[in-house]
Amino acid sequence: MKDRGRTVKVDVALDEVRAQDYDAIVLPGGQINPDLLRVNDKALKFIRAFFDQGKVVAAVCHAPWLLIEMHLLKGRGATSYKSIKTDMINDARWEDVEVVADQGIL
Repeated sequence: MKDRGRTVKVDVALDEVRAQDYDAIVLPGGQINPDLLRVNDKALKFIRAFFDQGKVVAAVCHAPWLLIEMHLLKGRGATSYKSIKTDMINDARWEDVEVVADQGIL
């Protein structure tokens, strides 16, 4: 895959960001972003902080991989891009719909 999107400047580096400074988090979709983030301990710790603080965690497209990695979907309803359906049904109650909201996880 040659086109991985465009590079954007970040406002705050992952080493400096704190979940308590935000109300919610939206995890990026696509195949590459979630796959790289789910092996990044700093990223997982940051996402976990939102969950632990009871804040909204939204996962787009393939981003539920991140939630699966941390076992945050156990017993929850969720949806995803169709190619990760099998991954999802092993950890969540997968639904073939546009969006699912279950206890703060979208």
